[in-house]
Amino acid sequence: MQSTTRFRWDELVKREVKGNDDLSLGEIKQFGPGWVMIEKVNDKEMARFYLPKALAKGFDGKVVRFNLTEEQAEKDFMKPTPPKPDEYQIYWTKDTPPGLDISVPKV
Repeated sequence: MQSTTRFRWDELVKREVKGNDDLSLGEIKQFGPGWVMIEKVNDKEMARFYLPKALAKGFDGKVVRFNLTEEQAEKDFMKPTPPKPDEYQIYWTKDTPPGLDISVPKV
């Protein structure tokens, strides 16, 4: 049986996050139960996203990949405060890889 390398969320703070469209969503600033907070700063503004951990695809050694686009992140997950404790439960499905709440697999 092959062992899969995994990275704890606390090891990924300050890492870049990209979505399916390969556009940068920002940098991991903190994490909580079921979510990861990303901040994207440009010359004019700062955006804060609270992404569901269940949408994480993995970490390639440089970038944490999420299964969503920049448009989806802006529409569904840009908010000023963390989600309620059970708000992101809907993203956990039978197809969600186990252990995403604690760590992310290497891709």
